[in-house]
Amino acid sequence: MLFFVGCPGSGRPKTAPVTGTVTFQGQPLEQGTVVFDVEGAPSGKAKIVDGKIVDPTTYKTGDGIPVGKARIAVYSTKSVESAPGPVDPNIPEGLQSGGGMSSVVSLIPAKYTRPDTSGLTYEITSKNNVIDLVLE
Repeated sequence: MLFFVGCPGSGRPKTAPVTGTVTFQGQPLEQGTVVFDVEGAPSGKAKIVDGKIVDPTTYKTGDGIPVGKARIAVYSTKSVESAPGPVDPNIPEGLQSGGGMSSVVSLIPAKYTRPDTSGLTYEITSKNNVIDLVLE
């Protein structure tokens, strides 16, 4: 696997590969996003797939996360459909939606969705970085 580390003279902060895991209450977090907030650099992000941190990206897919001390936020949500509403006898049958409203709910506590409240940090170095994020 090839990762690009900032080009000399490009003006962009150097980036580095990041892998690892994310667990919530002892179980792998199925899906979501990890955001890395490094001062003086654009935020990097990675996907969470079956508890694994994949595709660390800052400028283009897989290019890594900016080197430096990262404050970390984690997002994991799913859509939930509410129960269907009552049938309105004044609306013709074919025109009624019959379904409930859909909403998005977080699968983890809200404190993890902000880098300033998550309590999660990691020093990203220019070498391979393996991060194990444990959410309670």
